[in-house]
Amino acid sequence: MWLMTDIGFYSAVEHRDDDTLVMVRARARADLERLIELLERDTAPEIIEGIKGADYPARIVLAKAEWAKVVERLAWDIDYDNFKNAVGQRCGYERAGTYSAVWGRLLAIEREGREGVESDGFQMEWDWPVLDREPHGFAMCDGCGDEIDTTDPDAVIDNGTEWCGDCVRLGNREPKG
Repeated sequence: MWLMTDIGFYSAVEHRDDDTLVMVRARARADLERLIELLERDTAPEIIEGIKGADYPARIVLAKAEWAKVVERLAWDIDYDNFKNAVGQRCGYERAGTYSAVWGRLLAIEREGREGVESDGFQMEWDWPVLDREPHGFAMCDGCGDEIDTTDPDAVIDNGTEWCGDCVRLGNREPKG
């Protein structure tokens, strides 16, 4: 299971030697440190690092029941209306950009099995543009402050400012201030 949250990215798999345990892996130790803060226990699990040949540099071992409680807590802790903005505030905008890039790549799921398929005589087009306009790949509309929908063909960059399709269509080209 891959879990992208506002406090970190995790890969959880069943422990190879004990089917009652889960190995929770992370690309960044800080992600596991934030996750450990959610555990309802007196002693923190050991963060395992430095495993030669491992594809994740940091990991912890949890009982499956404990992992389930953590995932439930993450769900109850949702306090934002824009996920990538929350990630930017809590983990940094570079991380938000990474998540945005993943989001963009996952657009391919919408295209799976649909290339060239006609629906009611309409040829479906799936060659959507993806905005990657800042070094971290995260674009905010200068008009309304919302995240820019990267699939919207009306979204534009104009003299270093970025505008979502809604603001362009409404003629709102005054920077929010």
